[in-house]
Amino acid sequence: MAKENISQGNALKLKWGLTIRMKLFLLAVIIGLSFLSTGYLLYSSFQDVFVAVQEVDTASRKGRLISEMKDELGYGGFIHFFQRAILHENLEYITAAEARLKGFISRTREYMNLPAISDEETRNLTIIYRVVEKYLRILKEMKTLLADGKPLGDMEKKGSIDDQRAIAAFEWFESYLAKVDREANQLVKNTLVRIRRIMLVVFGAVLLIIVTFTLVIGRSIAGKLKGLLQVANDMAAGNLVKRMVVKVDDEIGRLALSFNKAINNLQDTVKSINSLSVQNQEMSKDLSENVEQTISVITEINNGINLISDDTEHLTHNIVASKAALEQILDNNRSLADQINNQASSVEQTSASVEEMNASIKSVAKITEEKKKAADNLVSVTMTGGEKVNTTTDIINQISRSIDDMLNMITVINDIAAQTDLLSMNAAIEAAQAGDAGKGFAVVADEIGKLAESTSENALNISQTLKSVVEKIKEALTVGKESGKAFAEITAGVKEVADAFSEISLSTDELANGSREILNATNTLLKSTEEIRSDSVQMQQGSEEIRNFITEIQEISGNNLIGVKSINTKSNNIYDAIDKISQLIIQNSDNAEEMQSAMDKFKINGESVVDDRIDTSVFINARIRHKLWLIRVEQFLHDSHSISKEEIVSAEECSLGRWLYSSGLKRFADIAEITSLEQVHKEMHKKSERLVSLSRAGEKAQARAVLQELKSFSQTITGYLCSIEEKIALKDATQELEAL
Repeated sequence: MAKENISQGNALKLKWGLTIRMKLFLLAVIIGLSFLSTGYLLYSSFQDVFVAVQEVDTASRKGRLISEMKDELGYGGFIHFFQRAILHENLEYITAAEARLKGFISRTREYMNLPAISDEETRNLTIIYRVVEKYLRILKEMKTLLADGKPLGDMEKKGSIDDQRAIAAFEWFESYLAKVDREANQLVKNTLVRIRRIMLVVFGAVLLIIVTFTLVIGRSIAGKLKGLLQVANDMAAGNLVKRMVVKVDDEIGRLALSFNKAINNLQDTVKSINSLSVQNQEMSKDLSENVEQTISVITEINNGINLISDDTEHLTHNIVASKAALEQILDNNRSLADQINNQASSVEQTSASVEEMNASIKSVAKITEEKKKAADNLVSVTMTGGEKVNTTTDIINQISRSIDDMLNMITVINDIAAQTDLLSMNAAIEAAQAGDAGKGFAVVADEIGKLAESTSENALNISQTLKSVVEKIKEALTVGKESGKAFAEITAGVKEVADAFSEISLSTDELANGSREILNATNTLLKSTEEIRSDSVQMQQGSEEIRNFITEIQEISGNNLIGVKSINTKSNNIYDAIDKISQLIIQNSDNAEEMQSAMDKFKINGESVVDDRIDTSVFINARIRHKLWLIRVEQFLHDSHSISKEEIVSAEECSLGRWLYSSGLKRFADIAEITSLEQVHKEMHKKSERLVSLSRAGEKAQARAVLQELKSFSQTITGYLCSIEEKIALKDATQELEAL
């Protein structure tokens, strides 16, 4: 069948022809008539068979009845009981003989009622019946005699009846019925043979008609279907150019018209699918770019959070150290209080001994020398206490400065949260513009916005808490300064005591004359000692308050660390959500690429419907794969994400490696940067193996240093991917310009 391109507008004028349905109808009519004629012939033959079977059945019934009649009359029946009755003159034998005769008469009547009884049969039955009547008359006489109790006498002679004619009649029946049975069976066989011949002839004729019509119709249909099959093969190969030419208005012609219409619809569908596929690729590319930007921003946020976490941990360690130093100061204060109490006791003893100075100057001089040494020791202790109080003040100043740095970090967190909120709004706008395709992304954007809001609230709470801590630290600083002043006064007073004892030691001769002055000086010293003891108690209380303040600062710092870890956990949740979105986008891009590959086999107007340009979103997706891998490695270092060792250390098991070794290297082998990318990628994974070893050994600081090296490699890999993408885009643009 000839072909032409209907899409060019060639008009078709169909002529009428005998349809396949009509041809099949004619074939069915012929087959039906053949079967009707066959049925009529078979009906006639079966009628003959029915008649023959009836004859056979009648002959069989007659034979059965004759056999039963013979049994009723034979030596096992009536004759037997008749002779027994004569010999034994027993009425029971007569009764049995009568029963046999009744059976015979019943079967004789049944035989006479059968259809088609011949005269010869009637005559022979009459002969048999007359003989039976003779026996019946004799039997009645015998029954009467026996009933009257008389002997039978010569009944035996009367019972000798000539029954040869009856026997001959029975033999005639047997011969006759056998002959009838043979003739009837032969008639049945002949009729069945005739039926079989008729069926063979009729079925042969019907088969010949069916084969003839089938060949005629098959050749007609095959010729038309051949062209349809060729167009179908072209369509299966993706060629949507060829069409069927239809000249006859029959089923195949209408099928060809529908086939042409289906090809036109398929052509339109292929164009629509290709257009949607291109739009899907563009959308996937935009989503990939947005996800890549989001990953960069979230990475910056996470780096800030990690920095805050490290500083908070460092602050906590410093607070613990300050608390330990303060405990030491408290212990020193307790020791100083004990010494002050000892000094007070010594002063009281000195005051009691003033009255005895005149009696024993040597004793006074000795005691004075001892007290001078105690005063010197007390000066040393008070100076040490003052220095430690100053040290405590310096530590509190350092804590205050660290908290200032934390406030600055909170400001950075607020800025990052604001940027995240702005990014969430932009992502929501992009998702709204994407319609149904961006619903999932809109949910993620909403979650990012909620996280930014939660981060801002947590940062505000942390800032307020830190300001409260600053106020308490300032109060502790003031108390510390006052304690320092108290220690200075104590030191000055103790120095005066030491000077006084020096004067006493140098002027023992004047002790007698100056005992009153000594007594006054001793009273003054006693008062000073009481004041020092009171100041020491106040200093002890101040130190306790400072310890309480530091404990509160430690709790606040711990809460801050928990809050930062909570923010870090939520940030990891964002990473997981972005990871899932990225996987969906990458899968969507792969599906779009497979769809484009499947659409490439279709041709419209002699050209492929698919653009030959390379979709550069594969490089964006490759960068996303790599950045997410780096994020998971960093989370592994902070024990916040589970990633297998093979995915970290193997260049072929990471997401970028799987893309690179599955299709990337082969597809872009003509670009030099792809080889450089592979080398840098392998070197990076060699470093990552050392990172895993250091992390498992607990060497966190060295592992972080290796992580910085991995980030440097990552920047190089990202640069290569961007360079390859730019070259591909430039190559496609050049080819497009050359085509124009």
